[in-house]
Amino acid sequence: MPGFIDARGKACPMPVVLAKQQLDKGEQKLTVMVDNETAVENLKRLASHCGAETEVEYRTDGIAVIFNGGNADTEQKNISDICECKKGGYTIFFGKDGANGVIIVTFTQ
Repeated sequence: MPGFIDARGKACPMPVVLAKQQLDKGEQKLTVMVDNETAVENLKRLASHCGAETEVEYRTDGIAVIFNGGNADTEQKNISDICECKKGGYTIFFGKDGANGVIIVTFTQ
């Protein structure tokens, strides 16, 4: 069964972090619902980084970004290379803890 994440109303970079968590678990088909164009563009960049293809569907209840294929199990990446968050002066780094498969998020200013 394809994965689904409802990230509507979630601030940047949460839609990307939530999507990457699912992709790291091996999800090959994932739909992420968002409510703004910044999230759409950031998710498309994540898909490109992971080698996945995306479809974007504009629906009455939000915007669906659909991931197909890819491999999120890549080297750790600074999220500022993926996300263009317009708010604040923070850089966020995330990566996978190889022992536990946990996403590590660190905020710096």
